[in-house]
Amino acid sequence: MKKRILVSGGWGYRNLGDDAILISTIKILKRDYPNSDIVITSYNPIESLKCVKKSILSEVEIIPSIQRIIFGYTLQYIFITPIVWNTFFKIKYHLWNIFHKNKIEFYYYLLEKHPRILRWILSLLYKKIEKQFKDIDLFIMSGGGYLNESHECNIGHFLEIEWAKKKGIPIYLIGQTIGPFENKRTKSLVQRYLSLSDKIIVRDLESQEELEHLGIKVDEHITPDLAIYDTSIYKGVRSYITIIPFFGIHNRINEIIEVIEELVNTTGKKVLITISQQWTIPQKYAETIYKELEKRNIDTTYKIPKNVMELQDLLCKSYIVLSQNLHGLIMSYRVGTKIISLNDKRKFQTFISQTFENGKCFNIESFNKEELLNYCMNIINDRIINKDRNNIIKQISLK
Repeated sequence: MKKRILVSGGWGYRNLGDDAILISTIKILKRDYPNSDIVITSYNPIESLKCVKKSILSEVEIIPSIQRIIFGYTLQYIFITPIVWNTFFKIKYHLWNIFHKNKIEFYYYLLEKHPRILRWILSLLYKKIEKQFKDIDLFIMSGGGYLNESHECNIGHFLEIEWAKKKGIPIYLIGQTIGPFENKRTKSLVQRYLSLSDKIIVRDLESQEELEHLGIKVDEHITPDLAIYDTSIYKGVRSYITIIPFFGIHNRINEIIEVIEELVNTTGKKVLITISQQWTIPQKYAETIYKELEKRNIDTTYKIPKNVMELQDLLCKSYIVLSQNLHGLIMSYRVGTKIISLNDKRKFQTFISQTFENGKCFNIESFNKEELLNYCMNIINDRIINKDRNNIIKQISLK
């Protein structure tokens, strides 16, 4: 029987790793529900449509997410914050921030205390939301690690669940890293709304334990990141030692560069600096590393990918990738590139443990330079053993 499936997630936030999850999600749905009509909600439908059109042959419909409908494109100030703030921008940002925080707090309060009133208000103000769930047979919230303490994002996703439940639509949460939660109100709302789901499959044990602690039933099967489904081992020349930076790397740039110098001398490869999130701050860190490497006369290229396909092409041509971002690691792994995690948060540790027999993660703030270099050499010399990739991919399903 043909299904009409509504799919939400972390799309449209200028995070190329989430675009990779979106593309994989569509491909998995076409495998599991071959005759389905797929409707995608996105924070930035125009950008998501460009991404999908370049990657997917089958047609899908892409519409604004509830978060985008009720809050607008507010996160643009975070994505493309000027490195140098002029006075006008400071005033504009300050005024916007006061209004925006109050709006989020008001909605969050209503969501907690008076959800029916909030839903009634939104039904009057935003007719688009009601239309999203018309004739939908299945609602899927797919992939990523966005259900945490981000209140603006959570409001949209909790409302999606509530609307789907009111319409009697089955609700699946698939491939999620959920939490950690410290705020009592957030825990209460997570408990209320995620308990309405018909199926929850997380991508790490900690998420499963956190939800079970809240009394929420979780499928015992843990699905690795959905982006791994779209795997294809690259057979061409791998020319680069690649760095994907993020927060905290500016405090350890000298040590990172010294490790890179050793790897360049050992392998004879060039260096590539790139990003997996099209945000100002990662670009700033990438530029800083690039300039430092240039000062040492190390052959270095700095490239900002325009889209997820361009990032994938760069990672294909990388010999080894040192990344602070999870999807820099995941997208490298799925094309057979050697990976080093410069982040030891739980979802990084879970991914490394899922894919390697004896892999490890490094904390960017406290890593030992010699230990990192030795680990890199073990990766290069194939002493860090991969688990069976085919078995990992077989675990991935949206049913």
